Amino acid sequence: MWCWHRTFSTVKERLPSLAPAVDMTTQEGREAAGKAAFPRVGRLTSDKAVPDIEAWVSALAALDDVAPGPIGTTGYCMGARLAVRTATSHPEDVAACGGFHGGGLATDEPDSPHVGLGNARARFVFGHADKDRSMDPDAVARLGGALKDAGLEASNEIYEGAPHGYTMADTSAFHPEATERHFQEPAGVAGRDAEGLTRPAAVEPAGKLPLRRNVSAIRTVSGDPGTRDRPGGFST
Repeated sequence: MWCWHRTFSTVKERLPSLAPAVDMTTQEGREAAGKAAFPRVGRLTSDKAVPDIEAWVSALAALDDVAPGPIGTTGYCMGARLAVRTATSHPEDVAACGGFHGGGLATDEPDSPHVGLGNARARFVFGHADKDRSMDPDAVARLGGALKDAGLEASNEIYEGAPHGYTMADTSAFHPEATERHFQEPAGVAGRDAEGLTRPAAVEPAGKLPLRRNVSAIRTVSGDPGTRDRPGGFST
C-alpha cells in the first residue's frame, strides 16, 4: 500500500486553503510555501503523531489484501520523523525504515525521534540532504551514534550536493542523481526487496510528474515467521 500525494497543481484545485499559491519550481516559491507550512508542521508533535501511527498501522493490518508479516516505512522531509516513530513504537511490526531529506531526526528535545531507537528492531536507511539546516552534520552524527548504540544495521549518509527536498520532482529542489541514489540505498541495507519501498514507476523533471510522495509512504512486506525474533528476512 502506498500513500501518494498529488502534485501541487492538483492539490490546489481540491484544497485551495492548504496548497501553496506560489510556483514551487522556483526557490522563491519554495521559501514562501515553507513559511506558511512550517507552523503546521511544528504542531504535529509526538503526542499527536503516535496515536495516528497506531491507527494507520492497525488499519493497514486489517485490510483483506494485506499479507501478515512485517512492514516497511518510508518518510520524506517531516515524514522521516513519522517513519522512525513508527519503527520505534512498533518494533515487532517494522522490519525496514527509510528516511530521505528528513529534518529534526536527532535534536536536543526529550522526544526526539532518535531517542527511541533503542526500542527498534528494523534496518534503517537515511539519505540526508547536504547543508540542511534541519539536519546538520552534528545531528547526522548524533543519529548515527544512536543507531550504533542500539546495535541496529543502518546506512546514515549525507548526499553531497543534494538540497533538502531532492526527491521532489515538481520543485526547484529536485536532484536526479540523489533521487536515483535514494532508490538504490535501501536494497543494500534492508535487502533486495526493500528497493520497492521508494521506487515509483518513473521519475520525470519538474512539471511532468503526475504523482509524488512528499510526506510518507508505507508498503507491506511478508516474511518467514521464523525471522520475527529480529525482522529482516523478508520479501515482497
